[in-house]
Parts: sequence; structure tokens; C-alpha cells
Amino acid sequence: MNPAKSFDYRKLFDLSGRVALVVGGGSGIGQAGAEGMAAHGAHVVVADIVPEDAKGVAERISGAGGKAISVQIDVRDTAAVTPWSPQWCAIRAGSTYCSPHRR
Repeated sequence: MNPAKSFDYRKLFDLSGRVALVVGGGSGIGQAGAEGMAAHGAHVVVADIVPEDAKGVAERISGAGGKAISVQIDVRDTAAVTPWSPQWCAIRAGSTYCSPHRR
């Protein structure tokens, strides 16, 4: 790498207009990941089995000017995850990206 050239890392990691689902986002590495992705412009869905933790992280992100919602979810339970799909899709309204039958 040429030391005379500068690199725009913000542009490299720009997540504006994207949704980040962070499972385990209520604490630890998940919290750090959620806050980091929000800092780079993502709308973060903070998902955790402990609702108070998820809510706290989402509020912290929102308080810092980011976009976040919290959900209580146990990803080990498929029946608990499936109903959330339409709500995550609503964040990206109009996008087929959220279709459970397409990638």
C-alpha cells in the first residue's frame, strides 16, 4: 500500500440503507456488533432472548442517532422466528430481499 495515498474506510464499510439482524445483540460481542453496524448507517434489529437487554441496546443506538428496534427471540425455536420475518421485511419495504422463499 502506498503510504502517500489515503483510503476512505467509511465508504468501504458504509451500511446506509441496509438492515442488520444481530442475534444475541443484547450483550457482549453481539452488542458491540450492533452498535458498530449502526455507527456505519445500518438499521439494526437487536434480537436477544433477554428482552430488556435487546431494548437497552436499541435505545442506546437510537440515543446516539442511529436506527434500531429490539425483539425478543429464541432462535433455537423455529416457530418463534418465523412470525418476525414480515416485520424485518417491513424495514426494507418494497424489497424482495425479505421474501422467505427467495434470496
